[in-house]
Order: sequence, then C-alpha cells, then structure tokens
Amino acid sequence: MKNWIIGVVLVGLIGYFFLPNILQVTGYKTTRVMVYNGSTTAVRYTLNGEDLELAPGEAQVYRSSRLTNQLTQKNGNNAFKTTFGPGQHFINLGDSPLRLMERYYRWEEDKQAFFPYPIENPVDRLLYDASLGKGLHTLDDCWDCCLLLPPEERPYRYLTSENKDRRFIMSSRL
Repeated sequence: MKNWIIGVVLVGLIGYFFLPNILQVTGYKTTRVMVYNGSTTAVRYTLNGEDLELAPGEAQVYRSSRLTNQLTQKNGNNAFKTTFGPGQHFINLGDSPLRLMERYYRWEEDKQAFFPYPIENPVDRLLYDASLGKGLHTLDDCWDCCLLLPPEERPYRYLTSENKDRRFIMSSRL
C-alpha cells in the first residue's frame, strides 16, 4: 500500500516539474506579457534569461510556457526585478503610463465572422480600461484569453475564427 502512495506522489512531482516542458511541446503558452518602455531612453532588460532592448515608447508582447517568469532591469543604481506566473501581464519599465483598453468585437455565429466594428458599450460585458504606470500589472489569470496589442497595432488581422473567444486589449501612449 505504501508503494502505491509513494508512486502517486512521485508521478505528481515529476508532472509538476515537467509541466512547462509538456506545455511547450504541445504548443500551450500559459503566459502573455507586454513589456513597455515608458522612459525617454532605451532600456535593456532580461526576460527569462534572454537579454532584450526596447527603444523609448516601444512595446513588445512575449509568450511563454513557463510557470514562473522573471524580468530584471538594471538602470545605473536602480534595479527592477519582478517574478510572475501564468496569465496576462503588463510591465511598464518607465515613468510614462500606457493606456490599455479593451475593444469588444461581436462574433456572429450565423456568418462565422466578426462584426467589423467594435461595440463601445456592450450590455452584458464590462470592458477593461486603465492607464498603467511603472511596474507589473496583472490583467487576467487566464492562460490564453486575451490578445495584447502594442501601440499602433490594430486588431483587424486578428479577427479570425480562432480568436472568437478572446478579449482584444489595445494600447495607446499617453
């Protein structure tokens, strides 16, 4: 009886430690993060061990299968380090805020297509709208329910059937 319990515990531990590898092989990305440089100078940072750089006012969206993600930025004497898990996240590395706003595009089942214009005030849905300053902000805990779009990228090429259940979160510099 004890061997059975030990076997279940070992299988659980092995599954836990290899879950990110399994997710990556199967194509699941548990984390989506938009990193924005809200400062007036270029920023260098490290995301999950990869050295990256952003120009002033630039944003990039990254996807990851890891269950624990880490971003580190060193700017002279100042250091910014944050750790986050699965979900939809936004990180601002500068002092200028970025406005994130959700746009609702209705999926029409009979036409199997999106209605081409956003609906400003849907009756049964509360839309996300916030100006986010420096630091880490968690938008949602879901794995793949949002599309985070950097400034000046529009959602029209994403209005496809595979995105019919996703939320479209656009961004705009302030």
